[in-house]
Amino acid sequence: MFSFLNPGFLWAPPLAGIPILIHFLSKRRLPEIRFPTVMFLRALEPREIRRLRLREILLLILRTLAILLLVCAFARPSVQPKDAAARAAAAVAVVIDDSESMGAMDEQGRPRIEGARERGLAIVDAARGGDEIAITTTTGPDAPLANRSGDRVRLTRTVRQISATWLPGNVEQALERARRFLGRSSLRAHEVYVISDFQATNFTKGAREKVALLSRAGARVVLLPVVSSRVPNHAIEDLDPALRAGPQGKGLEMRARLVNHADAPSERLSVRARLGDALIGGGDVTLQADESRWASLPIDWRAGAGAAAEIKGKAPVVVESDVDALAGDDRRFAVLGAPRRLRVLRIVESRAGEPASRFTALALDPAQDGSGGYVVETGTPASLLGLGRSRYDVVLLEDIASLSSDAEGRLRSFLREGGGLVIGLGPHADLDYYGHKLFPGVVDLALEGTERASEGQAFEIRARAPAHPILEGLSLAVGSPLTQSRLTAVSKGRITSSRAEAIVTTTGGLPVVVAAQQVSIFLGSFSDDWGDLPYSGAFVPLVRGLVDHAARAASLDLRGGRARGGGRRGESGSDRKRPETGLDGIPAGGIARSAAFDPHGAFAPHASSGHAAGAGALAPLPRPGGGCFGRRAGPGQRPHRSALIRTADSLAEQLLRGAERHPGFEALKARVEDAGAAPGGGSRSGPAAGGAPVPIRGVAGSAGALFLAALARSVKRPFAVIAPDLDRAEAWRDDLEFLLGPDRVVYLPPHDVVPWSSQVATGPVRDYRVTAMLRLGDPDPPIVVIPAVSLYRLAPAPGTIRSRAVSLQRGTEIAPEILAHRMVMAGYRSVGEVGEVGEVSRRGGLLDVFGPGMHYPVRIEFDGDQVASLRTFDVSTQRSVAAIDRTRIAPAREILFPEDLDARLRALDRGGLSGDLEGARVRELVREGVYFEGVDWLAPHLGIGLGSVLQYLPAGTAIWVDEPEAVGRELESAERESERIEPDARERSPHLPGREELFDPP
Repeated sequence: MFSFLNPGFLWAPPLAGIPILIHFLSKRRLPEIRFPTVMFLRALEPREIRRLRLREILLLILRTLAILLLVCAFARPSVQPKDAAARAAAAVAVVIDDSESMGAMDEQGRPRIEGARERGLAIVDAARGGDEIAITTTTGPDAPLANRSGDRVRLTRTVRQISATWLPGNVEQALERARRFLGRSSLRAHEVYVISDFQATNFTKGAREKVALLSRAGARVVLLPVVSSRVPNHAIEDLDPALRAGPQGKGLEMRARLVNHADAPSERLSVRARLGDALIGGGDVTLQADESRWASLPIDWRAGAGAAAEIKGKAPVVVESDVDALAGDDRRFAVLGAPRRLRVLRIVESRAGEPASRFTALALDPAQDGSGGYVVETGTPASLLGLGRSRYDVVLLEDIASLSSDAEGRLRSFLREGGGLVIGLGPHADLDYYGHKLFPGVVDLALEGTERASEGQAFEIRARAPAHPILEGLSLAVGSPLTQSRLTAVSKGRITSSRAEAIVTTTGGLPVVVAAQQVSIFLGSFSDDWGDLPYSGAFVPLVRGLVDHAARAASLDLRGGRARGGGRRGESGSDRKRPETGLDGIPAGGIARSAAFDPHGAFAPHASSGHAAGAGALAPLPRPGGGCFGRRAGPGQRPHRSALIRTADSLAEQLLRGAERHPGFEALKARVEDAGAAPGGGSRSGPAAGGAPVPIRGVAGSAGALFLAALARSVKRPFAVIAPDLDRAEAWRDDLEFLLGPDRVVYLPPHDVVPWSSQVATGPVRDYRVTAMLRLGDPDPPIVVIPAVSLYRLAPAPGTIRSRAVSLQRGTEIAPEILAHRMVMAGYRSVGEVGEVGEVSRRGGLLDVFGPGMHYPVRIEFDGDQVASLRTFDVSTQRSVAAIDRTRIAPAREILFPEDLDARLRALDRGGLSGDLEGARVRELVREGVYFEGVDWLAPHLGIGLGSVLQYLPAGTAIWVDEPEAVGRELESAERESERIEPDARERSPHLPGREELFDPP
């Protein structure tokens, strides 16, 4: 078959007519004049004319052929043999592995990335006319492939520019980008080429599943290995910072998780532990091919100078093994005695369509599985609206311009609750906002603009306090350089009190790293905008030191007289002013935070102000150090824990009894009892009122929660609270949980996403919302606390959530594959090993599921198609915690597709989706049951009915509206924000439903 490789040049053949046109234009008819003297030459004229004409015709043909040959040379004609199979144009995705292992040598002694480039160029050269080719790498950003092209020159340049990086590869993510590219192509034939050395760390189970998914979808998948064997590579995957007694109780030992990624055993692998420059332990380990296991390393603290003193606190150690072909994973830093894992919420922003840098995420969790001691979740500033101390230990703000007032308020509440904060400024940070709004009350640091190094120069940064915990991972002396990397700019800061300390400075004295209680500040950039610090060896220990300090400084330490989230800085227990007495004087959230348990057994008063009620009178809590409640302990003794728990219960009971004896309580109780019951479910705008509103005045702070808890005990009807903002809502929740118990209160937060965007709500917000929606349908519903902004966005019908919940007990008849399918259709992610809420894993007759509202995931063991046992287990050790009789598994998300395929298709047929490529993509994803980003906003098109969240309230619910005018203002503010964003959102996604189908106007 004859074809052209560059058919775009076929527009040029008409140029061959130019010589013909010139030929005819040059022919002129001359006048004929006869002369007698030339009459004898007339016999020669016809013969000469014929010769001249023949020459002109030959020249014309040669000129035309020259132009046609030139056009053919550019169009590159190609002839395919008759027996070769003809095929149509195809969409081709090429995945080239550029991870660290591709820098190793192959069997011919050259870098593996060179072989990968050669194979990529061969694929480009073999492409046919009409092919669409897109090229991606395994370390590339998780963004749509925009480089699809048929231009061979551009594709060749792209392939030649690919080189091996120091980043870990993610073949699964690259294949997902390829799948999305193929789905957007209008060509029917799909091909995927994966060029890699197929290391075990890159080509994971998820990548293999993605290959199978592409094959089932009709794509031709070709795996092209660049070597015949894997790199001889072992790695230190994880370190356990807890010290244990050695064999027979002699000595100490620590544990390291080692893995052999090679095809052959690793004999006598030497592993060493160092404290500073001193060797303090280690041993030899033998690993079989593909083996991964924990190894014990004996530790001798006497080997290190000063180690005996250091072990009393937290000791930074480095564990290293013999260097192999890939040295990047042969060394790992840890702080012995630190928490097993720190939960970090990393807040970033993408700009100009480019994804945010991943340097800090890779520094904390390079394997992206929590094995490095840090569990990192990445979000946007809107994610702060769902921030909770129960979910995160530290928040990391990375080059954020500014925060909204709600996000800032929630962040301050997080700090009061004992969370830690790390801030990396950078070129996009609004220094005026940080210096005048966020920093006051958080860290005593003033900002005065940006200081830039001279052209071609860089700042030299030095350790000012090398013994500070932030620099634990670096062996430094006073004034020694922190790194040899170039830092070209810093935010110019000035410390304004002794409560903040400069840990790292420039040679000119400008602070670069500042530490305060619960807070670490980096005045440079965590990206490579202001230099190459992220590429230096000091970057990983520095980032981890900043996070560890914020987490440590925020930890509870009652033995030293300092409690987490205590009073204002600079105030001691003796000079803090006593709060006023009376119900109106209780600060919001003061009840729930008035006392805290010492982890060593002592029940000590908390540093924040609060009240305790006894025998009908209210009195302030004792100051810190003033003793403990209940039975007092003698000198050197601690009260028994069970007695202290009873004391905490009696404190709540005394507060409630005091409220019930208040003169106004009986009148309030009578009004609530006499009010008519509201019809169940309500309307779209809320439940119809069954009686006139009951105004309540003179109740401020936590007194409202105290009276409502007393009402809930005395009046047999459901209750709900609508708070004006997130801070007030969480104060209500905390106070009610203290008074009534956590099982009697649920919280329904708003979605922490920007309206109309494709962002996905963070895990804690999804958990709170689904749990609340499910429990409100129970026979004895709890009190629900609802921030005002939660009322604005519509929610699915209550029956949807309850019908998709699964209740199990021993003996329940259900096939494990059917249950696994139901979980996936309920929004769960199918994984190899459960580690987070919203995940399900099946291994033969075992099914693990971690649902919203669960403290521990549940392991379901089947005997055939019958549930044989139910056990909870710990995700870190995979060991059972306790056997349980029954469980209820809630859906993992609110918007749910019908489980039945026909029902999904009928909903699609009735929907109002457009027929363009985007609409076709949505139809295909819904047909396959894939929950994609932005699906929640398309619920009306998918036949999913929406209504007010108030429809979840049971019949007869009494609603306590805290500050009704403020609630109205909050709803109007949400409406204005939605109207402001809507035009841009509709320009990006024209198929979005109308605003009235998604929001409930105030």
